[in-house]
Amino acid sequence: DTTNALLRIGGDQDLARLAPAGSCNGFLLLCNSDAAAENNTNSSSSSSSSSSWSSAAAPPVCLWNPLTGHQIQLPPAPTAAGFPEPLHAAVGLGPDPTTSAPKIVRILYYNRPTMFGFVWTSQVQVLTVGGAWREMGRTVWNLKPGPAEATLQLVNNTAALHWLTLGLVGQGSSRAVKIVSFDLREEMFREIAFPATCFEGLGRDRYTISHLAELSGRLSAVVSGPPDHEATSPLEVWAMKEYGVKESWARDFVIGNHHSPPPPLMNPTSYEGGPLRVLCRIRRSTTTRAVFLVQFGGGGLASYCPENQELKELVVVPGLPRFFSAALHMESM
Repeated sequence: DTTNALLRIGGDQDLARLAPAGSCNGFLLLCNSDAAAENNTNSSSSSSSSSSWSSAAAPPVCLWNPLTGHQIQLPPAPTAAGFPEPLHAAVGLGPDPTTSAPKIVRILYYNRPTMFGFVWTSQVQVLTVGGAWREMGRTVWNLKPGPAEATLQLVNNTAALHWLTLGLVGQGSSRAVKIVSFDLREEMFREIAFPATCFEGLGRDRYTISHLAELSGRLSAVVSGPPDHEATSPLEVWAMKEYGVKESWARDFVIGNHHSPPPPLMNPTSYEGGPLRVLCRIRRSTTTRAVFLVQFGGGGLASYCPENQELKELVVVPGLPRFFSAALHMESM
């Protein structure tokens, strides 16, 4: 029934311990968040992602089609001999440009002990469903823990995953937050340039890129205020009009007052709120107003119309817990 569909995916695989990490060909990639929470409690990273992603590896478990219930179990990801437990991991899912089969990219980060102390290092793993895991060496980018935030189909018959790096707030720093892509055909990482001029109109040098999204087929970056005012500062959504061209970034729309309401059944006086996350565009007709789906920091969903600046909270889905994360999914039989 509907309640069980929300809680279980067959057998004893409880959704409470499986975190969604991307969608491709009608399948959701599910990762073991329990393993992430239990295997390592010494993470030195901080992120706006859930704690299950910032603590350790969250190994991929299966692909699941919510429409049909079909599951594809994934082979266990290899572990690096002589390495400690990972500090954290980033993961992404997209279509293999050659076969259209789902392709999983996993990046693990370690503090590896040496005779001179600890050395920070990484490990990149790739799996095309139907094959075996492959080791792809290292990356110099310290990616934000958790799923890729935007997957784009590109004009050269390929696709690319996109993450933010773990950086310092303020774009004047050489260690500022950056946008990094992974081309699923070439299997290479690249930095996507984001001009510092995007922050000038905000009047504060502590603004940074909060998160990424794919909106109307374009790579979009959401620029937010400093962490201590993130929930109440305006959000600016910038879109890359021509992929890969730095000069094509342009401000798309602004979300003003967006203080997150408390989740259902929570005392409003004990809730501090949280920033909005822009998920997707839900109305695409050129004859009607654009409407976007957003998620409050506390888990609630809302629609936002830039034309009239209306932020409308959506009806709570029966059976959902007070706190939840949302993952985008395109159904396919």
